Amino acid sequence: GDVRIWRSRTFTSMDAGESRVVWRSSNSGPACRDVWAPELHFVKSSW
Repeated sequence: GDVRIWRSRTFTSMDAGESRVVWRSSNSGPACRDVWAPELHFVKSSW
């Protein structure tokens, strides 16, 4: 499946927030399934 991020004003309103796909799996190869615990890091004021 795809990896999405959501944006909302509060954590409790996440379901009403805007979402965006940031990674799509391929149909074959090592990254085609079973993606576990993707992470985002905020480093030097940049995602």
